[in-house]
Amino acid sequence: MSPTPNRAELTVDAVVFDLDGTLVDSMMCAPQAYADTLRALGGQNLSVNDVLAEWHIGPTSVVLEHFLGRPVGADDLACFAQRFEAAVAVVRPFDGVVAMLDAMARDERRLAVYTTATKWAAELMLAVAGLQDRFSSIVGGDDVTSPKPAPDGLELACQQLGVVPSSACYVGDAAVDLECAKAAGALPIHAAWGGRPVVPGNHLVAHCPLEIVELLRR
Repeated sequence: MSPTPNRAELTVDAVVFDLDGTLVDSMMCAPQAYADTLRALGGQNLSVNDVLAEWHIGPTSVVLEHFLGRPVGADDLACFAQRFEAAVAVVRPFDGVVAMLDAMARDERRLAVYTTATKWAAELMLAVAGLQDRFSSIVGGDDVTSPKPAPDGLELACQQLGVVPSSACYVGDAAVDLECAKAAGALPIHAAWGGRPVVPGNHLVAHCPLEIVELLRR
């Protein structure tokens, strides 16, 4: 694992974001779609917290297979898609996210999203939230073989932005995001505004979206 970059030696040309719980307030509705799908498919009766504890393991098909204990097919994924579309219709950006992205655009930083969610789900949520045109690259969990904390998705996002990971930061709300950043050699920043517990460790912490802008300008 690469060491955390030294802020004094780092020039940040690009910012890559996690999606759920970082850019958009979806940490209840998206897991609820999984829970509803699992019940509809004859699986376990799970709570939102049950899903949240496990959904970092991969994209939709991996999560459904994990909880159902069997391979999933097109009908299973269609069942999820129907419930997911309905659930995320109310998704909105966290307060301050739009202003943060505006400021980063003025600072000419390249922007991307890397999420464990599938690319289809990520693009849908970004569109519902009105953020679909803000990012030059969107990498989903189905675009890579190894999920977070492996660096593959973050490295792919940086490649698509035309930067090396050491000149990027990765902003996320969970420990797995920060571990992913460190594995890639990017600067980890904890998005602490989504209501999840503070993640201990050697990384920067932003308590509101605009705080990231100031951290990167110092």
